Amino acid sequence: MALWLDKSQDSEAQLAVGARLFVAPEARHEGLGERLMKAANTYARERGLRVVLDVMAKDTAAIRLYECLGMQRIGTSTHAYGVKSRVVV
Repeated sequence: MALWLDKSQDSEAQLAVGARLFVAPEARHEGLGERLMKAANTYARERGLRVVLDVMAKDTAAIRLYECLGMQRIGTSTHAYGVKSRVVV
């Protein structure tokens, strides 16, 4: 969230942060992740919020989905617990 706040004019109160969305392996390739993200975006938009996603850089399928849904990568940051990097879209 800090990366987004540094690059935008938004306040914390204007954000809906999406993190750690998982679809069980047996349920993948059925459009479930896309439907979940569209529902989250609709929910946030109806409340005047901007969705910001915190995604681990290794989760390339998730990043690809988010970018296909029109989200843009704004940068990467280092996680405090040893994960090399995260992508914020």
